[in-house]
Amino acid sequence: MSFEEPERFEKPWVLLCEGVGDKRFYQHLFAERQVGEFFSLHCPSRNGGGRSEFGRFLDTHSADETFIANVKAVLIISDNDSDPAASFKEVQDELKKAGGFPIPISERTPAKENGKPTVVVMMIPFNAEGNLESLCLASAYHKWPLKEALDDFVKKTPADEWPIGKQAKMRMQTILAANNKKRPDTGFAGHWQSHESLRIPLDHNSFDDLVNFFSDFKSLIES
Repeated sequence: MSFEEPERFEKPWVLLCEGVGDKRFYQHLFAERQVGEFFSLHCPSRNGGGRSEFGRFLDTHSADETFIANVKAVLIISDNDSDPAASFKEVQDELKKAGGFPIPISERTPAKENGKPTVVVMMIPFNAEGNLESLCLASAYHKWPLKEALDDFVKKTPADEWPIGKQAKMRMQTILAANNKKRPDTGFAGHWQSHESLRIPLDHNSFDDLVNFFSDFKSLIES
């Protein structure tokens, strides 16, 4: 099944992330922080897919005429999870499956090959275990001061033994549910389509490193 609309590659840079929640996050971040105008945003499928689908997505869509004509760089964004080195290697392995793409030897370092789009891999959070939800928690706690209550709650649940990324997803789901009386079942992906009062604020300084990276992307790939 395709994403909500046909994939289009009319901009010079492609941002490929793990799932629909990530894609909506970057859509809102780009709009609110006024960056990313030259990126088209994509994820492997409407139902997510994760980084294990990166190779299939690139292999399929790199043959698209608009991809061939327009795309000059591909930025792949993936979660560090509990083992950043292993997670980065999984992204490298997916690029090998796609075929024909240069493979970065380290994150946030461009890989170049004549006649091919430049490829950059960015793992988040920068230099730390976790995922997009764990990156967003600081902003969520600032808006809804529930960290202490959640800490007490988590200690009494099996989630206290979960990896940081899994626990961050649970914490985020709990915060969003507790503040959305109309739709307490709305998760991370769905909440981006809710009213601004129900969304995680994107002006928080926890996102500054991301914004700076996007602002400097042109210089990075041209270096």
